[in-house]
Amino acid sequence: PKALFEERDYLNDLGVDISPDSLIIRNRAQHIITTPTNLERINERNKGKQAIRTTKKGMRQCFTEKTERNGLRVRDFIPQKKFKKKKKKN
Repeated sequence: PKALFEERDYLNDLGVDISPDSLIIRNRAQHIITTPTNLERINERNKGKQAIRTTKKGMRQCFTEKTERNGLRVRDFIPQKKFKKKKKKN
């Protein structure tokens, strides 16, 4: 969530209201853990001039996990009872 909070702060600085009431995150959204981002940075650094200049935000790994259906999603962190109750409420 570090990138999420950084983006929220950036948008708030621009005058865009990002709060729990105005932000909706789908339960199916892919979750990017820090390990792939660190590995991506190391791989890029080791490749030197052969580096492909990725964003170093773990997007390649996230996409791979999504297509292989073995990544973490936001719903994996939310208790199902709580999620169903909130879904009915909205």
